[in-house]
Amino acid sequence: MAVLGLVLAACLWWAYFGGDDSRAEEALAAVPEDRRAAVAVRAFGYWHLPILLGIVALAAGLKDAIGHAFEPLDLNHALLLAGGVATFLAGDLGFRRILDLGPARHRAAAAVLALATIPAGLAVSAVLQLTALGIVLCGCLAAESSTAWSRGRRS
Repeated sequence: MAVLGLVLAACLWWAYFGGDDSRAEEALAAVPEDRRAAVAVRAFGYWHLPILLGIVALAAGLKDAIGHAFEPLDLNHALLLAGGVATFLAGDLGFRRILDLGPARHRAAAAVLALATIPAGLAVSAVLQLTALGIVLCGCLAAESSTAWSRGRRS
């Protein structure tokens, strides 16, 4: 169970720091100086609030789910797990949009699919929901890597 939590944490880390950090710096530097401060506040301020809230919600859900890994979750804990991932991804989408970091359709789909894991946690167990969340996030990151690689390959 702890391994699944680490997988989710690693996926969120990779989603945030997996190369877009340097692109974000470049995008912000390219904004005209008179608008740069406002764009920075929106991107690194406002859109980071849901990113942080998502991390906190996921951590709260993991804390309670770990103790009852093979039991069905109550609605609050299933929502904390799925909602934490979806909220993180929604904040990341807003961040990417403000800085025009490219298409984020995989992350948007992953946010929706994260919410779709709630019934698995309610009906079966925390382990199943965490496994499904890990598959969603790993699949999202793999699809993005594949898309980026094929774009670079064609250039």
